[in-house]
Amino acid sequence: MVDLMQPYSRFRSCFETTDEDGVLFTVDDTPYPYTEFADNSTYEVKSGDTWWSIADEVFAPLDYSFQLWWVIMDFQPEPYLDPTVMPAAGTVLYIPSVRTVTTKILSPDRRRYA
Repeated sequence: MVDLMQPYSRFRSCFETTDEDGVLFTVDDTPYPYTEFADNSTYEVKSGDTWWSIADEVFAPLDYSFQLWWVIMDFQPEPYLDPTVMPAAGTVLYIPSVRTVTTKILSPDRRRYA
């Protein structure tokens, strides 16, 4: 069975390397930073929102959209580092379009190899 959530992993653009025993591991995740695109949107945080609920709403056309919470955190002009801390209600977040997510952020071209 294919794991459909793997393509949305936050670590898909990590540097991939092996140690002296041949064990594969990843290091140095490079977040996709805020970039001004014409199709960006904004989202005003509401009381009770979570990173997962926001991602599920704004990326609804994608399967497993709630798994893309990290995209929103990384895409802010000042990225959020702790997913257990939500911004205050009324905070405006910058949201990349589904196009940006699928063609740029989740692009296999971002993956780096040793």
